[in-house]
Amino acid sequence: MPLQVLIAGAACGKTTEVLRSIRAELSTAELKKIWVLLPDSRQVTSLRTKLIGGGNLLGVSIGLFPDISKEILLKSDQHPILAPNTMLHRIVLEIVQVHSQQGTLGELEVIKDKPGFIQLLHQKFSELTQAGFTGEMPEITDPQLQVILGLFQTYQERLDQLQWMDPNQVVQLAATELAVNPRWVRDWDLVVVDGFERFTPPQLELICRLSESGVRVRVTLAGNDTHGRVIYRRAEESLEKLQSAIPSLEVIPLGDQPHLPTSILGIANNFLVDHPQKIEKQPDVRLLAAHSPLQEVREVLRSIKELVRIKHSFPGDCAILVPDEVQYPPLLQSVADEYGVPLHFPWGTPLQEVAQMRLIVDLLRLEVEDFPRRLFL
Repeated sequence: MPLQVLIAGAACGKTTEVLRSIRAELSTAELKKIWVLLPDSRQVTSLRTKLIGGGNLLGVSIGLFPDISKEILLKSDQHPILAPNTMLHRIVLEIVQVHSQQGTLGELEVIKDKPGFIQLLHQKFSELTQAGFTGEMPEITDPQLQVILGLFQTYQERLDQLQWMDPNQVVQLAATELAVNPRWVRDWDLVVVDGFERFTPPQLELICRLSESGVRVRVTLAGNDTHGRVIYRRAEESLEKLQSAIPSLEVIPLGDQPHLPTSILGIANNFLVDHPQKIEKQPDVRLLAAHSPLQEVREVLRSIKELVRIKHSFPGDCAILVPDEVQYPPLLQSVADEYGVPLHFPWGTPLQEVAQMRLIVDLLRLEVEDFPRRLFL
């Protein structure tokens, strides 16, 4: 069966169609093997909750690309030893020292010991590995980029010498294994890839290998926009790559009727367009100009308190979206305590605020500060 790509605009029912197709598969008497791949763990939790609400999750695996890759490798009797972060950090420090002794760091020699440089190398090595970069040196003129690629090549060679594997390589390894022997997944009934705008080369190759192995694969992409808006450009590029790899794929438009209030839909349609349309004022959206994040938080929680205390709305039906998880949560918690509004953060409590961890940190501070009398008592 060819690869199927479900195309629809934002909030037009792509995930709803995914849930419907999964429940249709599970409604039969036979035990099914279904995989659902999502971009991050929060979406995994959300989709799992929705499926559980439908009453059946037997035979359904929900996870990320590394999760399905590990299952494929387990079926093929391959057990790569994944290097922990501490090992990767040690290898990065080692290869920087080696290149420094060889005099190949160039302009980066002066910052070789800076934590920011080491953190940058970790980030770039992770991006290169996820992209499936093989370490072959391309023709580039930027001397700093040449140094980083040289470091990455040494990094891969060192991992091979130690017989460890970067965890980001498992997707590429699974795709390579399926190319050699596709029988490991032939008993799978359905693989759904939902919520992505674009794919790394290893992810794209794994999708193609699954489809070529006879597994029914359904991919959802945002699009189906007659205006060719910029926000769908990444998804359109992903569709072109899939069509280039599998010309026989089937594109299924799901329509372009968003499940959004009128005002929200107007704001969404005006996002990243050259000539935005005027939005007719509706009571379902109110735009406020605030002078600071604290004022933003106070206005939002004042509105929620009014909904909960006066209009008797259920607190669980209210949601607050914030642009980052660092600046806003402390402000939200402080104002919520002042207003008596219950709050729940889906990402949990920061480790530094857990009582047991704070106790450990305080004990370590005692030794570092040579047991100062006031803190010790």
